[in-house]
Amino acid sequence: MQLRPRLKRFSQFLFSEKTAPFTFLVVLLFSFGIFIPTWGFYFDDWPMIHLIQSRGDILKHYSFSRPFAAWTDIFLKSFLGTSPIAWQTANLLMRWAAVLGFWWCLKLIWPLARKQAVAAAMLFAIYPVFFQQPIAVTYTHVFLWYALYFLSIGLMIAAVQNPRWFYRFTLLSLLAAAVHILSVEYFWGLELLRPVLLWLVVSENPVTWQQRLKKVLLTWSPYLALLSSVAFWRFFGLKLVDDPNPPKMLFALLESPLTAIKDLTQTILRDVLHILLSTWSRAIQPETILLNSISSLASWGLVILVAVFAGWYIVRFQVSESGESGSSFSGERKVMILGVYALLVSMIPAWVAGRQVHVGMYSDRFALPAMVGASLIISGVLFSLITKWLNKAIILALLIGLSSGIHFRVGNDYRKDWINQRNFYWQLYWRAPELKPYTALLSEGGIFKFTTKYSISSAINVLYPVPEATTDLPYWVFELDDLADGGIDPEKLMRGVDLRGTSQALPHTSSSRDGVLISYLRGRNHCLWVLSLDDADYPYLPYYSALTLELSNLDRILPESSTNMLPDATIFGPEPAHEWCYYFEKADLARQFGDWETVRNLGDQALSLGFGPNESYEWVPFIEGYIHGRNWEMASMLTIGAYGNDPNLKQALCAVWSRATKTTSLSPNEQQTVNSVTSEVGCISP
Repeated sequence: MQLRPRLKRFSQFLFSEKTAPFTFLVVLLFSFGIFIPTWGFYFDDWPMIHLIQSRGDILKHYSFSRPFAAWTDIFLKSFLGTSPIAWQTANLLMRWAAVLGFWWCLKLIWPLARKQAVAAAMLFAIYPVFFQQPIAVTYTHVFLWYALYFLSIGLMIAAVQNPRWFYRFTLLSLLAAAVHILSVEYFWGLELLRPVLLWLVVSENPVTWQQRLKKVLLTWSPYLALLSSVAFWRFFGLKLVDDPNPPKMLFALLESPLTAIKDLTQTILRDVLHILLSTWSRAIQPETILLNSISSLASWGLVILVAVFAGWYIVRFQVSESGESGSSFSGERKVMILGVYALLVSMIPAWVAGRQVHVGMYSDRFALPAMVGASLIISGVLFSLITKWLNKAIILALLIGLSSGIHFRVGNDYRKDWINQRNFYWQLYWRAPELKPYTALLSEGGIFKFTTKYSISSAINVLYPVPEATTDLPYWVFELDDLADGGIDPEKLMRGVDLRGTSQALPHTSSSRDGVLISYLRGRNHCLWVLSLDDADYPYLPYYSALTLELSNLDRILPESSTNMLPDATIFGPEPAHEWCYYFEKADLARQFGDWETVRNLGDQALSLGFGPNESYEWVPFIEGYIHGRNWEMASMLTIGAYGNDPNLKQALCAVWSRATKTTSLSPNEQQTVNSVTSEVGCISP
């Protein structure tokens, strides 16, 4: 008899406001948390990881773009260090804090709209317009600033609603506002929500709207003064060496007003359409349904799981007696209007800087503040047009589930990219245990999907020992096609030119004659290659790589590490199991220094363990090693096998035999063997 009341009380607790924060967290964990152990560092993460590891000057690093943003890295690095898992966890928690802040503000503005607040906050938590969650070192700070914005808004509203605490709450609100406004411009547009929110929450005691307006303006004035002062200082007082977001649209309006207005209108329409509608198309793309793909099935399984979980919670959600009772909240139109206004003003900083959400791989970061307005618009439309609570809950749950599925698929792409990154860095270390300082690594095309050349450059300066507090970067990655587009074509590289790169305050300068040419073509699924003139006959060389083989200076590679220390496992993960690529890289290193015995031993080990390449060309170091060791049987077997797998390798295989036997005195029987193999491959006429 007593069990049923207890179960009822537990059910009421489980689906009450008290558990809403944990419900948001569960949705975030389903969407992002499951990948935390498998995500690493990407894009802008790497320069900061390099600074943390080398104990570089973080203040100087930020002085080139956002001088007041340094405090977060200085604060967070002390206990997050260089651990990917630590940063990913912190990033998720900061996002959760922002969600809680948004939910808290909605409850303060509309105390009767408890269900709507939960629905909007759940949408806000995983709204599918920002897809850079795995770039944790960068966005931990951004979500912290986002949370501070909501803290400031909530304290401002609480100050109005609690006159006794007005000045204390206002002071704290201004402090939180100052921190996020000084740190980054992302949320400046959302600051223009303050007068509207104040209008909604200011007491109705003033008899006339003029009195109400006066109170709003008086309350808003210190926040407006703060924003205006920082904006004036940012655009006119702060002299940045590298301004990431100059007010391009303002300049355009001054130079050509009509053209600028037309372009701005077009940008606004396109971005709003993208944020509200087209971004959702990623949820229902036919190519995401792959019945033979485990990750595809898992993503759709997650859609169902999250939709059921969210729907179950929303349907059974209960509010206290002081919340919704007999009469429901009737301000859905106000919610929609506020959402439209929030969406438009939130994008002002991006539009003023000439940015667009829908253009550029990383431009979706500018849509972060727009998630407020988008969530309010969608939840407002649903609550306005649909009367039955069950139908509202089903649609909301479906949207939340679909959004979670989108984030899962994006997260899986980042997981794969981190695997590629780790393989690349470890293979580079195996092939080149140490590089001479001021070496340029030359590649063609982007190596990774989510990490650009300047980020890879920072990572390589983490991979190899660099003195603490260094004032420059000893290593840099240059892309040959980018250099050619910038006027430095292969002919100029061959003559010798200075190559320059920079990561904020840390420059790099090296000579093109001190470069090492590498290839890591994910599409061909091969190991990392260090290229040289010996690879001239490989038939699949990219265009610019083929033209610059002579430039690859293998003398920049040292046979051993001066520190005898492996790459930091905290950052790069533990050393991978020694499979094919390990034996290939070590054999290629030994070949570079003419250590043919080591090449043969590595080949024997790899073959005895059953390892082999995905790309038959990777047999070349071993073929050459066996030829030098006069193991004609193995050299012949590997050559004929490689040719059988890919006849296009004929010229490359012939070149190996010609090169390896040129300086070797052969007996008549050995010469006959050589002639037999080369004839079978097609090097000479039989």
